[in-house]
Amino acid sequence: MRIEAIAVSKGSHGAPLPETSFVVDSGEVTVVEAETGDRPVVLALIASGRMVPDSGSITLDGSAD
Repeated sequence: MRIEAIAVSKGSHGAPLPETSFVVDSGEVTVVEAETGDRPVVLALIASGRMVPDSGSITLDGSAD
């Protein structure tokens, strides 16, 4: 499985999450830097599909969901 986030963001002026991009592949360890505050939680919710980003895109194995 491959999750790819391209320039996802939530909120305005970088709060709570400025544009962030990352790729996660099954069986690999991936570290994504997210500053303190709500950013790690918001990023995790967007990556898991539980929150819709205001901009950018998320794909699962190359398909948008």
